[in-house]
Amino acid sequence: IDDWNKITDEATLGAVAQVLQRGCRHVRLLFASRTALPFARLALGNDLIEIDSEALRFDLREVAAFFRELHGIELAETDVAQLCEATSGWPA
Repeated sequence: IDDWNKITDEATLGAVAQVLQRGCRHVRLLFASRTALPFARLALGNDLIEIDSEALRFDLREVAAFFRELHGIELAETDVAQLCEATSGWPA
């Protein structure tokens, strides 16, 4: 469910809450949100895996590898650092 943070419809929120509370182990849900998810109970039971924006950002090594392996470009360390800082590590 993309843009979870934009969902305000009570029926939708209630339906998702019910699915999560019933603990359907064979059902996997993926939520994308720009705000924190309201699923603390799931996190406590190790039923929630959170991947935050920090984990998705490229570090210096990954930025260099991205350009080298996908584009055949070997960047200088200073260029990698400037690119990483300018994009906050987000590949585009």
